Amino acid sequence: MPPYHVAFCVVPDFPLASLAIGLDVLRVTNRITDRSVFRWTILSRDGQPVRASTGTTIMIDGSLASGRRAPRVDDCPDMVFMVAGLDVERYAFAEIKRWLGRVHGLGAAIGGISAGPYILAAAGLLDDRSCTIHWENMSAFTERFPLARVKPQLWVIDGDIHTCGGSSSVMDLMLQIVARHTDAQTAGKVAEQCLVTTIRRPEDSQRAPIGPHTTNAHPVIAAASRIMERRIEEPLALKRLAGKVGLSLRQIERLFDDELGQSPAGYYRNLRLERAKHLLAQTMMPVLEVGLACGFASAAHFSKSYRKQFGQAPTDFRRLHRARPAR
Repeated sequence: MPPYHVAFCVVPDFPLASLAIGLDVLRVTNRITDRSVFRWTILSRDGQPVRASTGTTIMIDGSLASGRRAPRVDDCPDMVFMVAGLDVERYAFAEIKRWLGRVHGLGAAIGGISAGPYILAAAGLLDDRSCTIHWENMSAFTERFPLARVKPQLWVIDGDIHTCGGSSSVMDLMLQIVARHTDAQTAGKVAEQCLVTTIRRPEDSQRAPIGPHTTNAHPVIAAASRIMERRIEEPLALKRLAGKVGLSLRQIERLFDDELGQSPAGYYRNLRLERAKHLLAQTMMPVLEVGLACGFASAAHFSKSYRKQFGQAPTDFRRLHRARPAR
């Protein structure tokens, strides 16, 4: 039986660690089984070396098939992973989207790593599909692709579509692929070789409720934070929020002050402004729509709050961000 061919297509500013983890799982599988279960290639749009977000430039095995014709069946990988990271919107090249549609039509399974699912969605491959994406891209992704059923999970497999949030979740997803093409025992041996003590469930969240620096936070604060994150566009009144976690308004204000050194209103506002910053950077939504999507009733209120938090107006942030040259 020929090796299962996995192609990794990278674009500029891709996360190097995510690619390395994916490749290493395949390498270790071949070593443990003492046979070529997998083979792999690294592709770019034009076959030229690509610079990762770390500044490291990697060599490429080949280019995509020409946008003018579909690849032949015998040239088509069995699985293609899009690996993308920073500023993914500017790297969703038309020829990559066409190529993804064509190899999928020829029977290739399709995957997206970190921000890679954005390019899959832009190619129309995630309509009515369950998927995930790195949490930093999730708000922009949801606004841009409402037909995709995005889940805040580590990884998602929906038929022949495989997506994960990147970084360590690549390991979890790739071990599922190893198990499918070998067996669970082999996948366990690969995990052991890679010093993985637990293969996480797909439904595990990508993030601690209120960030890595507060993973041991008071459970009521964690519950309140989860409610806030679900109610960004239409913020919940603090009195109602307090009621949902079983406290009075005065009690929740005291708890946030004791545990986090800030008011629940300030914490909630900061969450909304961080969401706005991601949308400004990762989408072309008009600034007014970004403000509305993050719970600000007017452009003036949004601009004033954004400037106070980040030291510049949202229009200035977007202009300066877009002015950065693509690598």
